[in-house]
Amino acid sequence: MTCSNYQIFIRRNSDLKQVQQISKYKRLEMVKRRNKVGSWLLEVDFDCTELRHEYQNEQFGLEVWRNGSRFFTGPLTRIERRKNGEERTLTLSGADEKIYLTSELALPDPWHYTTTFNSAYDSRSGAAERVLKNYIDLNIGPNAVAERKIPGLVIETNQDRGNNVYYIARFDKLLKVCQDIILHIPGYNFDIVVNDSNKLEFKLVPWVDRWAKGVEFSERLRNLIGYDYTYERPDRNFVLVGGGQDGGTTPVYRKFAYSGNEWSRNRWGNVVEFIDKRGTVDVNELKQAAWDALKLEDGKEKPDENMIGKINVTAQITQVKGGPEMGKDWDLGDFVKVTIHQGGPGQEIAVYDYIKEIAISLTEERAEEIRALVGSDDVITTNGGPVPYIVDSLTHIEEKLRSLEGAY
Repeated sequence: MTCSNYQIFIRRNSDLKQVQQISKYKRLEMVKRRNKVGSWLLEVDFDCTELRHEYQNEQFGLEVWRNGSRFFTGPLTRIERRKNGEERTLTLSGADEKIYLTSELALPDPWHYTTTFNSAYDSRSGAAERVLKNYIDLNIGPNAVAERKIPGLVIETNQDRGNNVYYIARFDKLLKVCQDIILHIPGYNFDIVVNDSNKLEFKLVPWVDRWAKGVEFSERLRNLIGYDYTYERPDRNFVLVGGGQDGGTTPVYRKFAYSGNEWSRNRWGNVVEFIDKRGTVDVNELKQAAWDALKLEDGKEKPDENMIGKINVTAQITQVKGGPEMGKDWDLGDFVKVTIHQGGPGQEIAVYDYIKEIAISLTEERAEEIRALVGSDDVITTNGGPVPYIVDSLTHIEEKLRSLEGAY
């Protein structure tokens, strides 16, 4: 199978140079993921002369160009050879460049790659972008010890973007460190890409509020394939917090605080939970613990800002002729509107959320199939970006979908 707007190459990982173009294949799949490791798969006939045996090992990877621009790159991680009757296939699969963030840890002492460390933690504070890039630089980047460096990796110039954070790392995967800190850099995701100088580069990638620009997905527009929407009883809607000191084997509570989400209680009745905060008697800390548990921002009850029940929404979208185009009108990480139900007046259910995954498949039957998933699970409400939101006119609810508050 060939597709004129795609060019597929086998690349050498050590210098990222193309070594062979692949023009005949049975299947190509690429999955880009927001702040997670993407994946790829290339299936060819076993006797494909283009994919020589010397390229079928871990020293090589994939590079794909789409419409004249580099679209996807990453190393090979798996080789499969299969015979089914008279059909024999060779399947290479791998990951995108973010896999390098899973290959090393954020060590307590990045300069001592041994079992003995001079520090218990690697704690850093400052602008979130600077903190994030320092962890990358010292653990796998240009200033890492030789045996930990990712060959040729460069880091985008720091601009001190994001909120001030305090982060403590101790044997955490670098991917987790990135996922934690990126929540405090409004308007950006992180990535490792092959830049114009043909080097691996760790960088921040901006996302766009496409809903503000009128981009929408729905059955009416034929670009909504499917969705899964659940609304259920909350885990808690009234919280009692006890603070104080341990009294031997019997806990002793000296101070208490409580809070409730009255909007949720009116709908579901009481769902009460106790939180143990022994170790502090500061009433403000106890109140904050209650608000955090209920996801109430500064204790404020606003039905359009705070959770009433438990809501999960995932929508599968696509590109159709004449509709918004992937890479032009929407892309990975962008904020979009998905209308998952469109009845009469007052019967709409609309979700406003982020595109978390884009999957492209080329096969013998289809030249190009584009699908994407909308539905984030990593949003912080205080970072200045739009919060995932739902308007359900049938159930009469308007509320944010998720809230992950940072505590660094």
